[in-house]
Amino acid sequence: MRHFYWNFSEYQITIPELDVNRKRKPYVIITSNRTRELSDALKRRCLYQWLEYPDRSRERDILHQKFPQLSKTLSDEITSFVHEMRDMNMIKNPGIAETLDWAQALIALDAMALEPEIIQQSLGVLLKHQEDIQRIQQGDLKKIIQDTRRKASQP
Repeated sequence: MRHFYWNFSEYQITIPELDVNRKRKPYVIITSNRTRELSDALKRRCLYQWLEYPDRSRERDILHQKFPQLSKTLSDEITSFVHEMRDMNMIKNPGIAETLDWAQALIALDAMALEPEIIQQSLGVLLKHQEDIQRIQQGDLKKIIQDTRRKASQP
């Protein structure tokens, strides 16, 4: 989940965390994945908008739009695998940017389908914490792939 903050103060703005000190009213949009705590002063200046990850269908559409050369099968498998990772509550769940980066890596590796070896080679593109990577590598990757393929084949 990404968090967006809008700043609408009408007076002089001083936000030390962002090195902002302006007389004119700036419009600041801050995104956060909650890896860093925001000060109370900054929180008071913000309106919060919480955005959920897109559903499988929407994320698959985004993937198709960005990489039309991906086969429908691989695109469905990538989307389902990413959603499996999110369901596992990783330290940092992969966002859409990671999905797109991973798809690009799989294209570069000439992947036709998700197989354990290709996932092992490219997992660092999708997951950003070593603990998350180890969790997948030490788990039952074949079962995750089977679940991914089963869910990818569902409408």
